[in-house]
Amino acid sequence: MIENLLTERPDDYTALVQPASSYGKEAVIPALLRRGTSLTRTDVLAVLNGIEETVADIIETGGTINTPLICTSFSISGVFEGPLDTFDATRHKLNVNITKGTLLRDLEAKIALEKTSAVSPQPQILEVKDSVSGKVNEILTPNGVVELFGNNIKIAGDNADCGLWFVVCT
Repeated sequence: MIENLLTERPDDYTALVQPASSYGKEAVIPALLRRGTSLTRTDVLAVLNGIEETVADIIETGGTINTPLICTSFSISGVFEGPLDTFDATRHKLNVNITKGTLLRDLEAKIALEKTSAVSPQPQILEVKDSVSGKVNEILTPNGVVELFGNNIKIAGDNADCGLWFVVCT
């Protein structure tokens, strides 16, 4: 559990779900083949690619998908200025929504949960770029500008002491 910073109460916590494993398409194929089928890896890959392309084509032409795995729908974000107003890409955005189908909804009650030690999200610096020299993850130009890329990085407040401090190593 980690402290829930979205509420005012100091005793509110939230759970972080850590999946047991994560499968991309290349990992799903051997898992499917282990179930026992006369299909080959190439066959399964062709079918998966075909499904992905077909679903994309259906959605692109305005259709929706309704399967036991997923259901899709459309919505529009933005405000319309009266009943005669029309879609304007500068004020509106089309959204493709995906919800779980009956198969996934039914599985939720069957998944066993186990409490483990939570790892609080920590700032992670992935790349430091010197904007003066263009060099990445190397020596910084004194009094230059730095671009910092990463995850969970936040500088809060407008006090001069808030910010990143670099230590000169000699």
